[in-house]
Amino acid sequence: MMGHSHPCEGWFEEADKFLTHIHRGLALAHGGRLQVPRADRVYDASWEITFFAATGYSSELPVQYHLNHGPFIRALVARYESAGPLPELLWIALGWMQNETTFDETRFLTGMTALEAIVDGQLTAGRGTVISKSDFKELREQLSRSIVSETKLTDGQREIFLRKISQLNARTLSQRINALFDQYEISQRDFEGDVIQGLINLRNSIVHTGVSPEGLDLWPSIVLVRELITRILLKEIGFIGRYCCYVGGLNDRDFP
Repeated sequence: MMGHSHPCEGWFEEADKFLTHIHRGLALAHGGRLQVPRADRVYDASWEITFFAATGYSSELPVQYHLNHGPFIRALVARYESAGPLPELLWIALGWMQNETTFDETRFLTGMTALEAIVDGQLTAGRGTVISKSDFKELREQLSRSIVSETKLTDGQREIFLRKISQLNARTLSQRINALFDQYEISQRDFEGDVIQGLINLRNSIVHTGVSPEGLDLWPSIVLVRELITRILLKEIGFIGRYCCYVGGLNDRDFP
């Protein structure tokens, strides 16, 4: 940007945060990593140019049609002005989801990794536990005392049981994902019944065997995972309007 005086201290950093926010948001709309070839800083008689290496990714399951990014950009700007950029974890999850590969197993597993990262990082206190942490504290102390006093256990066995006590109060992954629906107040359409548990079972099967079950088409499951992550990101951005959904084939839907 042209000017007759050096911008105030910190202006470039703030501008860079804003542009990074827009860039990452457009990557979601595009359906793949967007590469910025260069960035220019122009002020007074100075012109600083930074060139970036690497390449972008081809579009895969774009959230918006490429000629209709206006509403998406407006939502990104409004979100930044009202609440700042999205939590870094959500952008990291988007990076996991946008992973170019020819293996559907990799597509599915990276999508599930992104979803689990969002669940662990974004679920508010109290939604991911069976009982409140304060109530569980007393129970944990009672269980710990019982284990420590058990003479039939070896030191190694005792240590294993003590470590596992803290895990007793955690809800299952399927329960935490369902809690995320409630927290974000997003539609559970397409995820009713045992759909979430089915995705988790499929993830576990691929992790343990290295391949998808014989004869199973992974693509519908890939689409479901990406659709859920997309809804979370759209909600965080504050987007309202039409977007591209791929559950059951490409179709336009209203959000939220």
